[in-house]
Amino acid sequence: MVDGKETWVNTIKTPVRDNKGEIVGLLGIFWDITERKQAAEEIRKLNDTLEQRITERTANSKHPNKELEAFTYSVSHDLRAPLRHIDGYVGLLINSFHDALPEKGIHYLDTIADSARQMSALIDDLLQFSRTGRQE
Repeated sequence: MVDGKETWVNTIKTPVRDNKGEIVGLLGIFWDITERKQAAEEIRKLNDTLEQRITERTANSKHPNKELEAFTYSVSHDLRAPLRHIDGYVGLLINSFHDALPEKGIHYLDTIADSARQMSALIDDLLQFSRTGRQE
């Protein structure tokens, strides 16, 4: 303690001997390292705070990713049912009324069926993409 304040010192001490080799005193040198100790403590506190903030932010960033993944998965599955209906009814129209449909009508139905298949492929890709978030 110096002036009522806690002080950190680094010391070196060595005995002082007389001609006979007996210890007659003690020689000591010290360095005030209070500022260094305070700075080290401050750095330790900052590191603890930083680690806590990193942990919180990592946890917070995972939450939206999981929500996005769940949303993507849900939407992908919800879009499949209407596509199956579209594709199924187009197939029924072509098979049941092929002879009665003009060539242009068949072309339109083929275009609708192709578009439904393309959208189905896009949904498959979206599902695959949502699954990649679960992999290391």
